[in-house]
Amino acid sequence: TSGAEWWVQTGKRVGLHWDKDEACREKSGIFVHPALSTVTYLTEDTGDGTNAPTLVFENVTVPEIARHGGGVPGNLQPDPRCRRVVASWPKRGKHVAFDGRLLHGVFPELSTPAGGNSRGSGGSRSFRRVTFLVNVWLNHQPRDVRRLPEDVAKALTRNSETDAFSSSPKKCSPAAEESPAGVARDGNAAREPLRDRFFGWSGDEMRLEGALPLLEMREAGATKACVAAVDLNEDEAMRVVENALRDGDEKKKDDRDA
Repeated sequence: TSGAEWWVQTGKRVGLHWDKDEACREKSGIFVHPALSTVTYLTEDTGDGTNAPTLVFENVTVPEIARHGGGVPGNLQPDPRCRRVVASWPKRGKHVAFDGRLLHGVFPELSTPAGGNSRGSGGSRSFRRVTFLVNVWLNHQPRDVRRLPEDVAKALTRNSETDAFSSSPKKCSPAAEESPAGVARDGNAAREPLRDRFFGWSGDEMRLEGALPLLEMREAGATKACVAAVDLNEDEAMRVVENALRDGDEKKKDDRDA
């Protein structure tokens, strides 16, 4: 059985995760991924913190350490390593797609001001980041996904708002979508770990180890406002490791070491 699983996501933060058949993992410990994961941005870039980019970590599929859940044997090696991170900043009507096996998430610290406006997210204007997400499944139907009722499907109609997307002046060009612009690297630029680098079934069993040139990435998002890629050297490669310190202790340790 093949098909498409879809839902709407509202809010600014979507932590690190792998798209998967959640019921299969919870009930059987088996990871089954969609063939393709897609994101369509439905809201404008306003610079109020709602334009946090989607980051996709190339090559980071589910490693052995994640497959063992909470009982991770000490001799397991963190694998694989990520040497390229692709960032996509929201634009209304923009559509991105990537391999459904890859680690990804949304990171507010990479939000960029729109139109030079440095206004923060604490303003009085009410605004939400809204995305339409579709996972394409081939030869597999997620256990807990219900088929759209036929009467609802027949009632769906075209929307004039979506028809306008193709003519939107803010839409990225197809060429830019297919070929992410490289992020200019300053050899002396500081690299920083991502704030939301802890993740897992309970929230912090794993962490993304490594750091990124966040300042250069924010600048790329502000100027190109489309898709940009960061290429990492071998010694900069990122990886998923077991989080030995849990329940916020890791953050406390980082604060002490700073």
